[in-house]
Amino acid sequence: MLKVDFTKLDRAFNPRCVAVVGDNYRSDFRWLRAQSSFKGKLYSVQVVPEETKGIEALGVKNYASLRDIPEPVDLVIVSVPRAVAPAILEDCIAKDAAAAFFFTSGFAETDTEEGIRLERRLKERAEQANTMANTFSREMQVQGMGINKSVSFGNGIVLDSTDYLEYFGRDPEIKVIGMYLEGVKDGRRFLKVLREVCTRKPVVILKGGRTAEGGRAIASHTGSLAVPRAIWDAVVKQCGAIKVNSIEELIDTVKALLYLAPVRGDRVAITGGSGGQSVAITDVFAEAGLKVPLLTQQSYDELATFFSLIGGSYRNPVDTGNSNRREMRRIMEILERDANIDNLVLLVTARFWGGLEQMEAHINAAVDIRQKTAKPVLAIISYSFSPEEVEQARNIIQKFQGGGVPAFIALERGANALKNTLDYYRLKNGA
Repeated sequence: MLKVDFTKLDRAFNPRCVAVVGDNYRSDFRWLRAQSSFKGKLYSVQVVPEETKGIEALGVKNYASLRDIPEPVDLVIVSVPRAVAPAILEDCIAKDAAAAFFFTSGFAETDTEEGIRLERRLKERAEQANTMANTFSREMQVQGMGINKSVSFGNGIVLDSTDYLEYFGRDPEIKVIGMYLEGVKDGRRFLKVLREVCTRKPVVILKGGRTAEGGRAIASHTGSLAVPRAIWDAVVKQCGAIKVNSIEELIDTVKALLYLAPVRGDRVAITGGSGGQSVAITDVFAEAGLKVPLLTQQSYDELATFFSLIGGSYRNPVDTGNSNRREMRRIMEILERDANIDNLVLLVTARFWGGLEQMEAHINAAVDIRQKTAKPVLAIISYSFSPEEVEQARNIIQKFQGGGVPAFIALERGANALKNTLDYYRLKNGA
């Protein structure tokens, strides 16, 4: 079995020098432009004179061969026809590059003799030098989360999901691992590594190919074999990982695990809504598998001393209306003390009628309570799709999460993320 060289993975994930091979006008030099924020050395490899002019116009030094670059190269991004790929790989090996991303198709997934032959040739050579690929969805960053490392390994002909899972599991800077998988080539080893990693940090997995149609798409995309859904769900749970069903749920669950205090119970107090939304809000959390219980009598007695029932209600959810929003800190403090409540949820809208000053007060109240309590605190942002409200929602999310309070962009997404996190802690603690 191939022994993974983790020192090369370290170089690949923290490159000082990157080379792009084969970028061109047709793609508007997408791979070179994608490195615009890279702080290290950037080089190009291209032999077509018409293309080199555009590369030099970008301010990037171009060479005719990877071997001609006058310093060590950590990461190589390759976008060439499949027939040329083996020669480029030879150059990567000769250059002792730590990793190469081959954005090239037409190999074994095509089920053609030529494609299979070329992939076998790449595999045989790459196994001597360890090659990999890397990319990740920008949605994580839009959602206000820093990404430590990300990787996309395509056909995974040398390193695959198990290798990267093991590497990420060993990295002390990585707190939560999110994975999208299509197929697993060595199921026994993958499950062994997954079980071990899950004892140290949460692993959230989105499995592609959950349907027969999806399974066929997997075979054509990466050449992997799909796993029946029932079997997959069972073994993932046994290993201690969290199964999700969409990229949105993957992102939200990672966010909840990163920011929430350990989730110990399923009882939720919700405040901040208005306009008679209580029934719909309660349904969303109940359908996610959570409870929205009545508060204690002591809490109701406290709320009755100041809460205006004009346009509001304080059963649970606490429908503040317009007249009680200035008392949000006081309301949340009462809910935090309530013995019937395990988790606190604050609802806010990007089109905030109370103005920015009151929004800041709500954010500060949630952040302060989160720092003082062992109970999880989260926010849910509602907004329309106008550019102004989208931008405002983004700013609100960043402010909440800057204070350690995860913010979600829909009731359903927040409720499901909370329930997934609860399931993780219950499984971890043997409940």
